[in-house]
Amino acid sequence: MDPPTIREDDCQILRDHPRLRVLGAPLRQVFLMKLFAARSRTRDVSDLVSLWPRCGFESPQQAVTEMYETFPHEDEDPHLVTFVASIAEHSAGR
Repeated sequence: MDPPTIREDDCQILRDHPRLRVLGAPLRQVFLMKLFAARSRTRDVSDLVSLWPRCGFESPQQAVTEMYETFPHEDEDPHLVTFVASIAEHSAGR
């Protein structure tokens, strides 16, 4: 599911052909989409660990806050900050 807050202007043009334009979402947005999906799929966790240092979040709380801003219809998960903190810890240990 693409976040409703993603803007085409924020994306990088990966391929521009007269009949096809391929856009790449900013890594921060990819992280937020994967975080949204990771709550139900464990295969996204390794991607999140790899993406964390490239996204520039100041804290796990900031990432969680932005995820809920990006997906405002989602119910809050009281354990999500702890989950993101573990992603940051695993990323630092690489």
